[in-house]
Amino acid sequence: MASPLPGIAGADWLVANGKGRVPDERKEELKSVLLRDLEKRFSGATGLQAQALRLEVDQLVETGRISDSNLSRLERRVKERLGGSKTARSESGYSVARTERSLLSNAGSLTARQRPLNGEEGSFQLSRRLSAQAAPEPKENDKSTSGGAKSGSLKAVPEDGDFSRWSQVAKLANIKAEEEKVQKKVSVRENQKELREYLQSQVDYKKTQKSHRQVEEQKLFEVQEAELERWKLDQD
Repeated sequence: MASPLPGIAGADWLVANGKGRVPDERKEELKSVLLRDLEKRFSGATGLQAQALRLEVDQLVETGRISDSNLSRLERRVKERLGGSKTARSESGYSVARTERSLLSNAGSLTARQRPLNGEEGSFQLSRRLSAQAAPEPKENDKSTSGGAKSGSLKAVPEDGDFSRWSQVAKLANIKAEEEKVQKKVSVRENQKELREYLQSQVDYKKTQKSHRQVEEQKLFEVQEAELERWKLDQD
């Protein structure tokens, strides 16, 4: 069967397995396939952008169904995230792009004519701005002793609320991944317990069957022995 959209990430998996929801035991396999395909297409994704890519893949595999339209939508959402598009449909992707533009604008490094940074350059500049804003502001007496400062000096910009929310999404994704690992361990233990119980039941069954055969053989022996005694009496 040929894929309707052979160029999309995960197309080979879709051809081999078909549409629909992914069974729990195959979710990690599909995530690995999608991440591998997307990382080939967007090799410049690093840091927060690479983490955003993984979040998009997790969201599709855990909550959506696999189809050619959903895989195409995944690729568009990833492209919008990494490109800092204003029309990004993903809330977390839009928040990251808007936070980056807001921080650079407040620092005086982005004018109305300049385009928003993207890719590795944007991530590097964003990291520098956040580091600068995290530095403590000089106290009033320090300003006066050093010659004073203008009353209109630019103050550090507080962290944007949207960026904080995006960080919380990343933390929740990590927590969910840890919970899945625990669930897998529990599932393995339960499977081992079921297998042990099954094997024990087979052993018990065979013991019971053996006991029944012994009882039947003993009864047959007693009947044959009684017949032999009667035959001897008849001969006398």
